[in-house]
Amino acid sequence: MRRGVSLGQLATAEKSNEITAIPKLLGNLDLEGSIVTIDAAGCQKSIAEKIIVGKGDYVLALKGNQGNLHRAVIDCVIKHMENDFAEIPCRQHTELCKGHGREDELSYYQLPVPKDLPGLDQWKGLRTLGVAIRQSESAKKPTTEVR
Repeated sequence: MRRGVSLGQLATAEKSNEITAIPKLLGNLDLEGSIVTIDAAGCQKSIAEKIIVGKGDYVLALKGNQGNLHRAVIDCVIKHMENDFAEIPCRQHTELCKGHGREDELSYYQLPVPKDLPGLDQWKGLRTLGVAIRQSESAKKPTTEVR
């Protein structure tokens, strides 16, 4: 069964933050069969667990706010990129885009979470790691962004 897109919004107190608002918002949504996407501020173990308990899946942006996990994922990805993913299954997709005065090469990688990833048991439902790399060429200079 195909589900539609659900959007949610929750007013928060002036001194509140996303980390306390997101679980409240998730509690108001039917998550079953949904894929919930949240930026790095919402990359929290408790939020991931709430989504899994609600029978949904998640895509969370990982940044330095999860220091040990962030470092371990970087190390894992670099290790496997160095040998062109010869030791692990990896889905890859690359596309070229032109616009805004630049040419971008976007490369996406998706690989299974290593069983020895530090703290894996604390992240309910974590199954894959994804990396997006943008290499841009413009009149100014070449740039690379990794997420």
